[in-house]
Amino acid sequence: MAAEKVLYETRGPVALITLNRPEVMNALDFERLDLLRAYLRRFGGDPALRAAILTGAGGRAFSSGADLRSAQDGREAGAPIRVTDEPDTD
Repeated sequence: MAAEKVLYETRGPVALITLNRPEVMNALDFERLDLLRAYLRRFGGDPALRAAILTGAGGRAFSSGADLRSAQDGREAGAPIRVTDEPDTD
């Protein structure tokens, strides 16, 4: 079973959101950005939650930023660059 791309859990009034891609220093591709956006909406819509902590898996980096290789691979394959409000559930 593949690991979750972004982890979300609550601990009392705190939401913990973890970028889970340590092999590439938690670089963000479009799918992970969509998931992150959805989890932040979940946090914002829950009145029991008071704080959100965003962290990265592994010990090397919180996030190295955008996954440029993934973006380039998508453009070369002709895939449109998309920004959506909801994660892809395919």
